[in-house]
Amino acid sequence: MQKALALFLPLLALLVAFSSCASHSHDLTCVNNDPFYQKEEGNGGYGKKTALDRVYQLDPGQRLLKVSTSLYTNPPRRVAILPFENLEGGDFILNGRPFTHRNEEEKKAWSWTYSNRLRRFFFAYLSLREFDLQGMLETDTILKELDITNPKSLYNTPPQDLGKAMGVDALIYGKVTRYRAHYYLLFTQVQVGLYVRCVSARDGSTLFEISEIRRDNNFRVATNPIDFVAASVQNTMGLRDLHVARAADEVCREMVSRIPVIEALKQEKERYLKSLVASSRNVRSVKEKLANGQEQDYVTDGGGIGFTPDNIPSTASIKKDTPPARTHRVQKGDTLFKLAREYYNDTSRWSGIYKANQAVLPNEYSLTPGQLLSIP
Repeated sequence: MQKALALFLPLLALLVAFSSCASHSHDLTCVNNDPFYQKEEGNGGYGKKTALDRVYQLDPGQRLLKVSTSLYTNPPRRVAILPFENLEGGDFILNGRPFTHRNEEEKKAWSWTYSNRLRRFFFAYLSLREFDLQGMLETDTILKELDITNPKSLYNTPPQDLGKAMGVDALIYGKVTRYRAHYYLLFTQVQVGLYVRCVSARDGSTLFEISEIRRDNNFRVATNPIDFVAASVQNTMGLRDLHVARAADEVCREMVSRIPVIEALKQEKERYLKSLVASSRNVRSVKEKLANGQEQDYVTDGGGIGFTPDNIPSTASIKKDTPPARTHRVQKGDTLFKLAREYYNDTSRWSGIYKANQAVLPNEYSLTPGQLLSIP
C-alpha cells in the first residue's frame, strides 16, 4: 500500500499541475485600477538571505563586503561591467573532477560561456539600481578595439585608461570562483561563486569588493532499495542547467542587494530624468493632447489584426519620422557616449553620431574642443 501511494502521489501532483496550466487570455481593459508608483514595501530586505535561510538551506555563503568611503563621497555615475575571469575553466566540475572532458577549443568557449552567464545576471540586477550602466555589447566592442581579449591584458591596462576610452566613472572586474556540482546518490549540491571588485576610473582606487557562494543542496531519504534507486535517479535532475542557472541568478541577486544604496546618486538621477522628460517636446505635445482629450481605453484588442510571422510589416514599409538636424560645439571632456546620453538618453546611440560626423572624426575617440558636430 505504501509503495502504491509513493507512486500515485507524484502522478496526482503532476496531473494537478498540468490541469492548472490552462491557457487564459486577457485583453487590456482596466480591471484593477490601483495607482502606479507608490512606495515599494520591503525593498531593504527583499532578496537577501536571513540567518534562518542559511541554516535551513545549509548554505553558509561567503559574506565578504568591503566598502570605501569614496563610494559615498564621490560615487560613480556611469559604470562598465568588464568580462569576468573564470577560475574553474571550461570543463564542468563534478565531485572535484572534470566531468565533460572537452578539447582545448571547447574549453575556451565554455569557460567564456560560464563566466559571461554570471556577468549577464550581475548586469541585470545592477541595472535596476541607481547607477547608469554601459551596455555589455558596447563595453566588449571597445575592449576588442583596444585588443584586450583575455584577463591578463585586462588587468595590465590601467583602469584610468579604460575609463577614459569607455567614458565611464568606474569599472567592475569579476572572477568566477565556483562553478561545479557534487553528486552522491542521495545528496546533490550545486556550487556557484563570484567575486567582484568595483574600481574607480578616476584614480584606480577600490570603491567596493564583494564575494558570495551559493550552495544549492538537495537531500533524499530512502528506507528501502526501491526508494534508494528512485531517489538517486531523482537527484540527477538536480544537476541540470536549470538548477545551475538558478544558483547563478541567486548569487548575483544576493551580491547586488548587499551593495549600499547611494541615496544622493539616486535622487540626482531622478532629478535629471525629470528635467530631461519635462524638456521633451514630444512629451509636452502628448501631455497636451491627453489633457484635452476624453478618457478612452486604447489598449483593447478591438478586433484589430495580430502580427504573425506571415504578416509582420517589413522595416522598409514602416514610416520613420526624421527629426530636425542639430549641432553641438565640442567642449572639454565630451565623448560620443556622453553626447548620446545627453541628446538621446541612450549611450548605445553614440555610433549614429560618429557615422554622421566621419568627415571630421578620424575615429570615435578623436573629439577636439571647438569642433562642430551634427547630431542626427
